Amino acid sequence: MELKLTTADAGDSVVLSAMAKRAKSYWNYPSEWIELWKEDLTLTEEYINSNMVYKAMEPDSNQIIGTCAVEQLSEKEVEIAHFWIEPEFMGKGVGRQLITKALEYAEQQEATRVEVLSDPNAREFYQRFGFRFIGEREGVPKGRFLPVLEKVLFTES
Repeated sequence: MELKLTTADAGDSVVLSAMAKRAKSYWNYPSEWIELWKEDLTLTEEYINSNMVYKAMEPDSNQIIGTCAVEQLSEKEVEIAHFWIEPEFMGKGVGRQLITKALEYAEQQEATRVEVLSDPNAREFYQRFGFRFIGEREGVPKGRFLPVLEKVLFTES
């Protein structure tokens, strides 16, 4: 499926946040956890205006079916964040097109390294695109650990 990929604007905040919640809920996490993550699943207008946020739309309907953000960590490092796909479109190439777009953007910014704090269910997805596991970070709720992965784009000499 060939998608229409564009940058999100502040007006997409509510739609993208609702999609994030549906995507996270797809993995059958307890509803209490989804509530704990409410803030983390929200893409505010300010966030969208401050970061490179892509949206994937179905070409016929222009329905937003995926999103992915690239956050600047440092001058040469970026992080993939808010990577969400509508559950009915998972496994249909939406994620592949979004990650490709995000990595192209990282290269254009001359980032040497891309990091992602992944949901455990998405770890293999990132590894298929050359990300390697480098550790874990404790998340919410306490005692839940999330994989941290990285992809080196360029090495500085």
